[in-house]
Amino acid sequence: MLSIWPQAMILAATTAPTAGQGTAQGDQGKVMLFAFALIAVVFWLLILRPQKKEQVKREQMMDSLGKGDKVMTNGGMLGTIESVDKAKGTVMITVAPKVSIEFNRAAVANIVQKKGKPAGEKAEAEEKKSEK
Repeated sequence: MLSIWPQAMILAATTAPTAGQGTAQGDQGKVMLFAFALIAVVFWLLILRPQKKEQVKREQMMDSLGKGDKVMTNGGMLGTIESVDKAKGTVMITVAPKVSIEFNRAAVANIVQKKGKPAGEKAEAEEKKSEK
């Protein structure tokens, strides 16, 4: 009967990692960790950071809503703000003579024209920002 012991010793000797192989596995872990960190940084720079900037810009726009501003809602309805109720989070928008509709402030997509400012002034201001 043949003994398994010599075969097990030969198998263990051929599969045991040498000193150089052990450090190669450690280096692979560091490279993978670095790659994961790099992907996380790129994700933050390309997606999360611009999204946060847009969110802040939108909140500033909603905070600047005032009576007399001409706005467009998310549904495409154009009108003039009649009143702003910050406690309820709503705006009353006049869309036609004697026709006012109450909207949630978040339904305002953008300000078409601020009260007392010409319509083209906002476009010029945005153009100057894009040049910088």
